[in-house]
Amino acid sequence: MATQPELQNDKQIDSNEDSTQASTSKTLLEQNGFTVIRKIGTGSYSKVKLAYSNTHKTMVAIKTVSKHHVPEEFLKKFLYNEVKVVRFLKHENIIKYYQSIETSHKLYVIMQHATNGSILDLIHKQKYISEPRACFLFRQIMSAIEYCHSKGIAHRDLKCENVMLDDKFNVKLIDFGFAKSGLGLKEDSPKLPGEEKLQKIFLEKSSFVKKQEKEGNLSETYCGSYAYASPEILKGTPYDPFMSDVWAMGVVLFAMVFGRLPFDDRDPAKLIRQVLMPINFPFKVTVSDEVKMCIKKFLSPLKSRYTIEKIKDDIWISTAYLAYNPQNVVNFNSRNVYTR
Repeated sequence: MATQPELQNDKQIDSNEDSTQASTSKTLLEQNGFTVIRKIGTGSYSKVKLAYSNTHKTMVAIKTVSKHHVPEEFLKKFLYNEVKVVRFLKHENIIKYYQSIETSHKLYVIMQHATNGSILDLIHKQKYISEPRACFLFRQIMSAIEYCHSKGIAHRDLKCENVMLDDKFNVKLIDFGFAKSGLGLKEDSPKLPGEEKLQKIFLEKSSFVKKQEKEGNLSETYCGSYAYASPEILKGTPYDPFMSDVWAMGVVLFAMVFGRLPFDDRDPAKLIRQVLMPINFPFKVTVSDEVKMCIKKFLSPLKSRYTIEKIKDDIWISTAYLAYNPQNVVNFNSRNVYTR
């Protein structure tokens, strides 16, 4: 079997933006109590800056999107969707949303700053993650995804670079742009400065999350990265987005303990053949039989794939984290990215 590819960050295209920020934009952030410190990320249509919020009394990440450089479809289907979802979700392992500010030219999304980068950064630094620590982190990922599902929301883009770590190295799930969320979210949190207009847009464009759907919650819309996509997505058949999240969780767990992806996504045809076969484990990294059995429960055909509720009773999930001591962790302050 060919050597599996190493984990890599998604390729991103820098957006063209004037090097000199308009004084009105800068004043707007200052007027809302933000002191910008530096840029920490760049995406296809956005830039992310680290700032201090006088209102929230903490460091925050500000995603700035220039509307003139963003396709209307992206703005409607992904960005507004992400803001709506993260504003609704409130869980200790999901990135905290503070507020959004919109002008005729730009949209600013203010979120919690996760100071220790992503799971992908951690893997790059340590080659792989020890089983006790991997289990500790993975239980938090499971908790976040289970919470989302309980709210009728499927993430649909779960991957190592979308699992961030805060100052205490606890998981913070990010990037809900692809989330299947048109399931009757209730707006129960108070509006913050600059959000009235954004909420009006949500109501006017309630169809931005409208997807091609079959019976029940099945979807035909491809979302996420090939390497994390379930067999049913890759085959182009209507799929259960919640069970596809479970598959992606298995890929994340495999990547954490082995330091590489389980499938080669460089050749789509080969990838489809691989995901339809029993999972192969590499020999270079020694792991327990228990974690292998756990991974198989995630990376199985749909009919035999475990649900989150059922997999919580797995012996590795239930016990491996007990040997982990969070006090032994040292911050490495990776520069993180909140961009697509």
